[in-house]
Amino acid sequence: HGANASSICESLRLCRSNITCNLCSRMVKALAPIVRFVVKKEDGAREKLLLKAVQLVCLPLPQQDDEIEPFTRLQAAVSTLTGGPVAASDGIGDIDRELLARSCRKDGRLLQPDVPARIVDSALRSAVFAEEPAGDVWAAQSMIRRGKDGLDDDDVVVHAQVISAESIAHIVTIDDILFLQGGGQLQRQQGSGGDDDEGIEWRFVGFEANSTLNLSIIDAQNPLCIPSSDKSSFQLWNLSPILPNGWALLGEQEKWVAVSSVRFDQLSEQQEQGADGILVTVHGVEGEEVQVAAAVVVVTAKLAAYDKGGGEKTSPPPKIFYATCKFNHTGVMEVGFPQASCI
Repeated sequence: HGANASSICESLRLCRSNITCNLCSRMVKALAPIVRFVVKKEDGAREKLLLKAVQLVCLPLPQQDDEIEPFTRLQAAVSTLTGGPVAASDGIGDIDRELLARSCRKDGRLLQPDVPARIVDSALRSAVFAEEPAGDVWAAQSMIRRGKDGLDDDDVVVHAQVISAESIAHIVTIDDILFLQGGGQLQRQQGSGGDDDEGIEWRFVGFEANSTLNLSIIDAQNPLCIPSSDKSSFQLWNLSPILPNGWALLGEQEKWVAVSSVRFDQLSEQQEQGADGILVTVHGVEGEEVQVAAAVVVVTAKLAAYDKGGGEKTSPPPKIFYATCKFNHTGVMEVGFPQASCI
């Protein structure tokens, strides 16, 4: 009967909404005749079997209070960085659109790295040799094609993502970040391509997902220092290479992967109205609005202009520029800095 079906579902804590309660009640009514056929005697066995059948069939539909995922941000970030499928498992009407949007474009296409996240070498070594292992510290890479015309697909600028959860304080080195390619190759990509590139130091500017205004310079002398974390206080860093003219594409800072090859392409240095800058091609869908960020970092050769006295020369903090643009019907545009132009 309908009343008995509802009471069974409520006893199993399956009536979190009218929709799930109705689904469960209908399932009870469908299963009851089968249970009566299988169990001939009414000695309590029928009820036990019916309860078990309903649990097996209905429990995957709703979420019980004790089965609600408590670390949704971490799971969303990890799913995106690992390069696999990403799907919302929320109940009907309960989807967190803002959280889901951090993983994709407006049309649902995922913004993921080109090289999925894997444990960094230093964390792997600590798991074997250290008294206290570093924990889960992983890195991924996005490959953005460099320049505009006539360049080989292998000529890329490497952006990186580093995520840590349930880890102790850990130092992430340049070698950890550039785990796939050799340092010499990346030095050539950062430089102009000539013979003088051998001594160029690979440098990144990075920000953590919860503090996008605070930029850090990461290089061989200044590695990325990640504090200890748990599942709720995980750290996700996006690292952008500093080009020879001092500019770096920060990308979409509200996304888990701020610079993805699905969104960005053909990154190049440029001179705009007499000032150094960058130009990048951006892909999306008609009507979608994006905010693209870039930063300028004073390169070593220009530090003399910032002498604070006494011979001490320090670089001023990186300056962030933003361009907010909306796609037309083509779904493609060029964004330029420092003018924050959208073409």
